[in-house]
Amino acid sequence: HLWTETRVGLTNGQGIPLGEDFINFWSGAALAANGQAHAVYDFAAFHKFQTAVAGGPLELYHYSYPPVMLMITRPLAFFPYLTALALWSLAGWAAMAFALRQMWRSSDALLYAIAIPASFINLMDGQNGLWTTAILCAGLAWLQRRPLVSGALFGLLLACKPQLALLLPLALLAERNWRALGAMTGTAIALAAATLPLYGWELWQAYAQRVTVLRHAVLENGGTWIYMPSAF
Repeated sequence: HLWTETRVGLTNGQGIPLGEDFINFWSGAALAANGQAHAVYDFAAFHKFQTAVAGGPLELYHYSYPPVMLMITRPLAFFPYLTALALWSLAGWAAMAFALRQMWRSSDALLYAIAIPASFINLMDGQNGLWTTAILCAGLAWLQRRPLVSGALFGLLLACKPQLALLLPLALLAERNWRALGAMTGTAIALAAATLPLYGWELWQAYAQRVTVLRHAVLENGGTWIYMPSAF
């Protein structure tokens, strides 16, 4: 995999970079850390920056996450791309293994985390599925014992990847878990508010415009909607 994905710079020579999805997270963090957060939602500027990072021809990638994700992933900018990719992947896998152990109360959680096929896909593509799984599993495992902690984790997910958390408020309402629901709402609002001094309201407006464009291109008129959780 490493050989085929580094034929031209950090790409396979056909537009795909090593750590395909991770290049978005690292590029967003690096741009934000250098005072260029506005470029994250600019197709041309974002593509130009990523092409320089990859050192080879690159397909048009896009940043489809809200500004909260820029703030949360900002520490990635402290490391070179390959180092950050390794840390992101290994730490995400460890977080998921820990969360599975909390949920299943089993010492075999580490083996499960290794054996799950999706883990390998995430490790190869640098996706955030390991992290989102860890957040969801830990939140569910602690829902009764630590509702405030669970709610805070759900709020983090809602603020960073809202499409995966849309049903969580309904589930908490149905269970009448008001503490978790309050913590979820408060955390999401607090995280969104924390981005304003860093990036300003204009970045949220740019994000809203970008999401509209991507919804039309990817979900409504594209062929990749079958891979994504959405209304479709």
